[in-house]
Amino acid sequence: MGKYLFRYLIFWLPAAVAAYFFSGGSSTAALAFQWFGAFFMVLGWSVNTGMMAYHHPRQGLALLLAWLGVNILIITALYRTSYQSPLHWFLLNVGGVLSFKPLDIFIEALLDFPFQHELIVTCTLAACCFFGWICGTLYRRIRPNPYRPKIYRIG
Repeated sequence: MGKYLFRYLIFWLPAAVAAYFFSGGSSTAALAFQWFGAFFMVLGWSVNTGMMAYHHPRQGLALLLAWLGVNILIITALYRTSYQSPLHWFLLNVGGVLSFKPLDIFIEALLDFPFQHELIVTCTLAACCFFGWICGTLYRRIRPNPYRPKIYRIG
């Protein structure tokens, strides 16, 4: 299970570096790096969730739902605090470090629409991961691991 958590961090790292060090830049290279990092994170997390679901389906779903619940609480607290307060800055920059802050380029693309951008981006990432989990569990059902057989009692 630990190797899958380490893979989440590997897929998260380019998006986090791009969001924290290259955001606000108008150069084409910085924008391309941000878009690449965000797509790499979404795709990597989805595939990693599917791979984790093949070997640990219950723990994978529990991890996904716990991650989503914590991030929804952080986003709710973010929208309940005053914009100038230090708590708002902390929740925006530190609280969203594993969800919406690395995907800041998606949030910037959605700023023209009147909804909670962080919540939409986080729920979209969770939906992609859930789709990966479904694919992993279906693949586990279709092609079980021959080295770890399941013995079922009939009757």
